[in-house]
Amino acid sequence: IDDDILNEEIESKQAIETSEINTITESFQIDFHGELMKERYEIFDIAFLHGYYKPTLLVLHQCLPTSPYRIAARANTCRLTALSIDVSDKRAACIWTVDKLPHNSFKILAVPHSCGGAVIICPSVILYANQNKVFGLSVNKFSGPDEGRQYSLEEWKNEEDGNNNNNN
Repeated sequence: IDDDILNEEIESKQAIETSEINTITESFQIDFHGELMKERYEIFDIAFLHGYYKPTLLVLHQCLPTSPYRIAARANTCRLTALSIDVSDKRAACIWTVDKLPHNSFKILAVPHSCGGAVIICPSVILYANQNKVFGLSVNKFSGPDEGRQYSLEEWKNEEDGNNNNNN
């Protein structure tokens, strides 16, 4: 009987040691309504970025509400916000933002560590953004010049004949 009690104690100690190795920290919430993102109207997409020391969350959100009849006054109302998440302190901090993105931006795709940043998908434009620069590619004729943009757009070139692909 003593051997059974001793074996149970050994097994319980091993179970405790094993559980300490595989411990998962408690979950926590990031408050998007507070100080982190004061000018946040609607969140469109979220993705984790590659190549950062701490987990970094990229949030595509709208700063000002807009609608189809207000496009002339408010066209570039989206913002990209990168948040560094400190898991040990259960906090997040804004590390960079990109303003004045098209109002109809709807998807972000994280780019692997070799380039970093993210691709932003819009109906008429494909953008690449990182903490330093934004590049854009116009994919149709509806992405006309727009005042207030801080990035330059290149027209989509057809590789076969070198003509613009704006005839669609």
